Amino acid sequence: MYVNKSLQIFGLSLMILLTGNILNGNGQEINSEELKDTINESYNQFTQYIKDNKPGELASTLYTKDAIFYPPNGGMVEGTDGVTKAFQGLIGAGLVIEPEAQEVEIFGNHAYEYGIGTVSDQEGNKIRQERYVCIWKNIDGTWKIYRDIVQGIAIE
Repeated sequence: MYVNKSLQIFGLSLMILLTGNILNGNGQEINSEELKDTINESYNQFTQYIKDNKPGELASTLYTKDAIFYPPNGGMVEGTDGVTKAFQGLIGAGLVIEPEAQEVEIFGNHAYEYGIGTVSDQEGNKIRQERYVCIWKNIDGTWKIYRDIVQGIAIE
């Protein structure tokens, strides 16, 4: 029930955000395919931060200061401190996450991304794959994760 409510709030927020940017007519500097490539490059760095046990660097480099993260186990964390603690827990559990953007659409200063993350153990054995949705925000020319929600249901 909590996840459904979170998804509803997330969906409503996304619609408001996207509608506002479309109405404002914000310009786009890169196209969606180029941003998808940029996001996947960022995810290579994301995974390396996890392997190197650097959740603080992951959070401060890839997430906005006011990010909200909905981890797969439920709940919600806010800001880079919250994101850092969430990833400390995942790293502590011996998990490695390799996200991959599947679909990206730019809406002015924001972008929507749908992706699939592969969760493995430290030896590289695949545990599961999970769906996720992110909203990215362009801050001074750098795209960072503003909202991140992971569906806690394994897909195969």
